[in-house]
Amino acid sequence: MFNVLLYSYKTKKMNILIAGGSGFIGHNLSRELQSSGHNIIVLTRNKEKVSQQAESYGIIDYEDLLNGNIPCEISGVINLSGSSIASGRWTKGKKEEILQSRIDSTMAVISAIEKSIIRPKVFINSSAVGYYGDCGNKILTESDGSGNDFLSKVCVEWESVASKAILSGVRTVYMRTGLVLGNGGVLNKLILPYKFYMGGIPGSGKQWVSWIHIKDISGIIEFILKKEEIHGPVNFTAPEPLQMKDLQKAIGKVLQSPSWLKLPTPFLKVALGEMSSIMLNSQRVLPDTLIRNNYQFIYPSVDDALQDIFSKNNQR
Repeated sequence: MFNVLLYSYKTKKMNILIAGGSGFIGHNLSRELQSSGHNIIVLTRNKEKVSQQAESYGIIDYEDLLNGNIPCEISGVINLSGSSIASGRWTKGKKEEILQSRIDSTMAVISAIEKSIIRPKVFINSSAVGYYGDCGNKILTESDGSGNDFLSKVCVEWESVASKAILSGVRTVYMRTGLVLGNGGVLNKLILPYKFYMGGIPGSGKQWVSWIHIKDISGIIEFILKKEEIHGPVNFTAPEPLQMKDLQKAIGKVLQSPSWLKLPTPFLKVALGEMSSIMLNSQRVLPDTLIRNNYQFIYPSVDDALQDIFSKNNQR
């Protein structure tokens, strides 16, 4: 009887609202959660784009949300919405867009919770390891404080707004995500030079990179949905961070293309401005909360992660 009850708990279907479900992470997450039997409702500003990705999702926009036009009772909310940080130089206007897009979408969800339009049991809000700032060789866990650069301040403010859900009795988790490796996203930009045999190492190459396979994003989300004792910040990173030079070598190895080009720090700062911090900041982050709660990573090793991504069976 116990085993039957445990199995039922593990496979319990949930109605999950995903804000930002049409992006790289959101699209993959929606597909994976749906394949696990969950009912997905995507909250988006672009209904047409989402409907082209998967007709089987429920789709609502922010007006629907705030007016209560929701197709079912919501069990969990996952907020991934926000303007890309890697699309163009960080002008004053771009920085305002990066911050405000995150605050506005999160406030809409918080408003719906406060007005009891939705009554989720859990609210998982996106954040990033950028929260910690540039920390050199220091090992970082969820107990470490924030940095003081632009991305740190964005994450701090974003998490602060999301924390308002706690006042409504909602279990709240901040997903501090590392570099997400998968068929798309930032990895596509990293591998482009390798296609021309010009793979390069940005900066000194000694800066630490905390990464996560896209499939582990979904795995961790499902784990957190079931683990009711998990709340607060959670580092969505693999247990083996590595230095940039080693990541670039690993990419070159799996693509059978050398990484001989050097991209000096001054060059990157001139070419990219403040946005160069994405590649130059060092964050040696460990997923302490996930390790303590015995999450089993699908891809703990970057070599296995890259082999999966670039294998012929996974090419799209």
